[in-house]
Amino acid sequence: MRTQYIVASVATLVVLVAWGVTAVANWHFSSTLGDSTPFSFLSFKISTSQIYEYASLSIDVMKALGLFAVAIAIYARCYPAAALALVIWIGCMLWALNASMGFVSHTYSKTMETRGAASESWTQTKGEIDRLSQRMSWIPQHRPGGAVAADIEAQKVNALYARSKSCSDATLLDSRDFCRDFHGLNREIANAQESRRMETDISAAREKLATLTKTEAADPWAAMAAKLYGVSTDEASLGRATFIALLLEAIASFGLYIFWHPLSVLRRQDKIAAAAVQASTLAKAGTRELPDGVSDLDDYRKKPVADAPEPVAADVVAHAPQEDAAHIRAWMRARTLRADPFLEPAVSGKKAYADYARYCQGIDVTPVRQSAYGTLVRREGVIGDKGKDGVKYRGFQLQEADHDPRMKAKAA
Repeated sequence: MRTQYIVASVATLVVLVAWGVTAVANWHFSSTLGDSTPFSFLSFKISTSQIYEYASLSIDVMKALGLFAVAIAIYARCYPAAALALVIWIGCMLWALNASMGFVSHTYSKTMETRGAASESWTQTKGEIDRLSQRMSWIPQHRPGGAVAADIEAQKVNALYARSKSCSDATLLDSRDFCRDFHGLNREIANAQESRRMETDISAAREKLATLTKTEAADPWAAMAAKLYGVSTDEASLGRATFIALLLEAIASFGLYIFWHPLSVLRRQDKIAAAAVQASTLAKAGTRELPDGVSDLDDYRKKPVADAPEPVAADVVAHAPQEDAAHIRAWMRARTLRADPFLEPAVSGKKAYADYARYCQGIDVTPVRQSAYGTLVRREGVIGDKGKDGVKYRGFQLQEADHDPRMKAKAA
């Protein structure tokens, strides 16, 4: 049992964390239902947002403890109370689920907007780098710009350059050849300058990309799920958020009940088993302890209780506790048989008390009141369950009247 309690204690911490997450999420959503404008209530200042927040917190507490109230009411056989508690708990669960879905929908758009902006920025920057790189690949091979510029300056001092009027009037054959080479140098230096500009732009784009988070999609998981399940990315993202919200609500609502209610049942079963063992031991005539000063069971049965006081008020036990317990033990030795509390049928409390009263009359002893009888019988290891039909006892069965010589003589 100790191991179960350790596991339940650790699980309780986990459940409380989940409950705290759902409580904060529902609190956040509830704050959006009202406004922050304060108004006076008695001597307090409060806003509608705060009213929703406190209401949400109260509902979250009830959703975690509601099942315990239902179980306790059922165990106590207060079925109207159990039904009412169940209705209240269902209402709390519906509100919690509504608040969780509201939180998901409220935060989803903001999250996707932020992620979408980051993804779009990363995608645009990466695309710009790719476009610049592609354009740069179209530029023909060329020498460094400084070398080309030096060749151009050297060509300008050539006599053909002056004679062709800076290659604007190349009419002779040698001038045309010279100007063709000169214009080729101009194209080469233009390519060198364009290549240098693109290199600068690519370097700046790469520096910008390094500052961004690599995100090709606003929600990579949703993009993958959309391909797998054939849905849109928005549907996949909302489905995941909804599942997480419902799972947390389930843990927060059922967690404590799942771990602690079975332990209470096990503890009760252990008590019942211990009581059954005690009852089975005490039900054997030769093994039950006799009252102080009694050495022989038969003599004790024949001996009336001396100086037994008269009954008093209905709410007061009429005999000394030790003498009452002795009479109960003597009656159980003489009139009951050991029975399995789980397998054997229960004995009606009225029937058991009537048999006890007849036994007391047979030995000329005044029986105790029925309320005191129930208390004393339970002290002997008998299990008493109270229901709509009255009290029923488990752990013993009544013998027939003619099995006891005193009862048989009384009947005669």
